[in-house]
Amino acid sequence: MARIAKTAPVGANDENDLGALHARRIAAVDDDNRSIDVEFLLFFNAVSENLSFTKAAKALSIDQSWLSHKIRQFEALLGFNLFIRNTRHVELTAAGRALLDPVRRLANVVDQARDAANALRDSMSGVLRVGALPFSFPDPQRTRLIDRFIATHEGIQLNVTSGPTPALLDHLRAGRIDLAFVSAPFEEAGLDRLLLRARTAFR
Repeated sequence: MARIAKTAPVGANDENDLGALHARRIAAVDDDNRSIDVEFLLFFNAVSENLSFTKAAKALSIDQSWLSHKIRQFEALLGFNLFIRNTRHVELTAAGRALLDPVRRLANVVDQARDAANALRDSMSGVLRVGALPFSFPDPQRTRLIDRFIATHEGIQLNVTSGPTPALLDHLRAGRIDLAFVSAPFEEAGLDRLLLRARTAFR
């Protein structure tokens, strides 16, 4: 049967008690919403895959004692053990097995993000081969375009080849250059054209 407590006037002690209770509630909320470092999860995944701290540390290229320390930190944060350790082998606890599937999904996402970042970094390096007419270098508009590209893509080297329009188009179609600044008109078949400036007619 539920008990109903009497309501008493709020005094100084009661206010202190209420303040302490409020603080405990805040602490409980903060404790429930504590963040988990992704590094902990990746370390846990490595140990669970290898069932060996030595092999996991080698796979991660870190010191074994540091890995053991981080796993102990993670277990302290969670409030339960993830592994059963002895001198002969390492195995997952029931809690560790329950955590394994979502952590492996996270590890796969991290690997995919790392691969995407590496591919992006590779795409932002290399050489851009540009063809230009001999008289195009002083052109302010083309100079601004090239300067802006260099500033935006610092890892890409610019290689400039000069020549007349027919020769540059031949280089472009043969794949010897990536783009060319040329004068119209010309045969556009198989090429993408971007008009930078219309020719001005002088009277």
